[in-house]
Amino acid sequence: MSAVVPSFAKIDPFTLEAGVFRALPKQKGGVQLPFAIERDHAGIRFLYAGHHVDHIGLGVFLGAAGVAAIEGMSVSGKVQDARVQSLIQNLQLSEIIENSETLLWHGKLLDLAEACGVARTTSGRKTVLARLEQLASVKIRQDDGEQSSCQQMLSYILDPSGKKIALMFGPHLARYITATGKRQFVKIDLEKFRSLEEPAAKVLHAVFSGRIKPSQGYLSTLKGVTLSAMAFGPTDSVDTLRYRYACIKRAIKELDTAGWAVFHDTSGNRAYGIMPMENVDPTKWHDYEIQRRKISKS
Repeated sequence: MSAVVPSFAKIDPFTLEAGVFRALPKQKGGVQLPFAIERDHAGIRFLYAGHHVDHIGLGVFLGAAGVAAIEGMSVSGKVQDARVQSLIQNLQLSEIIENSETLLWHGKLLDLAEACGVARTTSGRKTVLARLEQLASVKIRQDDGEQSSCQQMLSYILDPSGKKIALMFGPHLARYITATGKRQFVKIDLEKFRSLEEPAAKVLHAVFSGRIKPSQGYLSTLKGVTLSAMAFGPTDSVDTLRYRYACIKRAIKELDTAGWAVFHDTSGNRAYGIMPMENVDPTKWHDYEIQRRKISKS
């Protein structure tokens, strides 16, 4: 039976805004950049802490979430199974949420690699495991002013043969990955994600998917410095920012061919107007298209 390759993933509205995922430079010796970022939403303060994960890790995260939504199962700490208990223990759940529902997926590691857009090779296997290790080190804390809870983003166990893997998402992510009905979630188009080559484009596509509603019929204006911070993080270096602007321009061109209509702001503010391609008003298309040509020629 062939591997399931999900076409989309559902994620909570906070994780992609927390700056966990970045278009990272290749670090000598595998050095990673630590972070601790707080975000407030609906009266709850979220703290994400760990080390930044690159665009490949973002693909592994989204692919794993997509396949877990299709083939995974909800389990709680009450399940008396050694493997489940080990996975839950590795999630480091606070006492207040220790019996909350998690999301478990298990199967072939190479099937997971394919679902994540990674080659079914020995190298691809190592890539997936390395990114899962990084994701498993990310801690999520929630505080509503009265009580707080902590959990790791996910946990996993590789079987002795190295061919099969069990993967578990913590309660916070699990409830959104399988969300239905009125629960607010971000839907990421993975077919578009996999079509992108630029690391910054992959990160921006994921963030845009949360910030820009699929039904939105107007342009969201974002400055180049904002897009740079989304993709790479903040910087005070002019030289670094100049390099990042060049990367953003390449990313924008890719996004413009992958379902995002991107229009250059002629105000001189290094800004772009962005919206879903299918929602562009046909009566304004000519004016928009003039600006689109400027992007493609720049």
